[in-house]
Amino acid sequence: MAETTIDHRQSHAARKYGYYLKSIFQLLIDFGPLHRIVSLFTGLAPKGSHIVALRRWGLRFEVRSAMDVWSVKETFVDRFKERYGCPVGEPWVVIDIGGGIGDFSIFAAHHRPSNIVYAFEPFPGSFALLEQNLKRNQITNVRAFQQAIWSSRGSLALDTSTGEPVQFISREISADAGDKNTVPCDSLENTLARLDIQHCDLLKIDAEGAEYAILFNATDAALAKIQRMVMEYHDAITAHTHTDLVDFLNRKGFRVTTVVNAVHPDLGYLYAER
Repeated sequence: MAETTIDHRQSHAARKYGYYLKSIFQLLIDFGPLHRIVSLFTGLAPKGSHIVALRRWGLRFEVRSAMDVWSVKETFVDRFKERYGCPVGEPWVVIDIGGGIGDFSIFAAHHRPSNIVYAFEPFPGSFALLEQNLKRNQITNVRAFQQAIWSSRGSLALDTSTGEPVQFISREISADAGDKNTVPCDSLENTLARLDIQHCDLLKIDAEGAEYAILFNATDAALAKIQRMVMEYHDAITAHTHTDLVDFLNRKGFRVTTVVNAVHPDLGYLYAER
């Protein structure tokens, strides 16, 4: 038993550091200008936003931190949503829940003019960058909404204690907590109805644990409109784990596959297709 555990740890360490080493070369090759990338990842960049170029794609992104650059890398260079999900087709209707600064929305819309992308991002700072990045890259087939998707209509509190916007967590508002970072939210069903979305070819979710509230409370009618979904799952935020999602989606008529994150064992990718 002890030997098996050691082998597992060594395998995990090899994957982790191999991924980081490869990522360094990818960042230096695919992003620019070089001095800006280095300053962001060494913590020497001045506070505020910075423009970085994604060279091979001819795109430019306004970012706040190394984590924003990392998110763009995972979408365009690692292509995790396609590698662990499916290639983005055309003409598709795509829903992007947890739009961040717009990396996946732009990925799904860029050079795919017949696609329509609906992006949802609740945090005001991230939403502002999402809109700026759409304009900067002349993306016109993305509709962006400053709201969260949740179990019902109302308001949510954003837990900003990590200080890193890509890791902000949505929580129910507590009457005695004095929550200040509140954002509007609505259910998947209400959102589909409001926007008259009758069919979704791909639902992407990266919502820091909110995937459970979104999907477990979605009606059968709403889920019936979804052909495929790809998400980053989070096992350490709520009482649920991705195995609960797998069981739930199997019961709803989806075939599901999962892949554990190479670096963080409580994270991973889930792909579901009818």
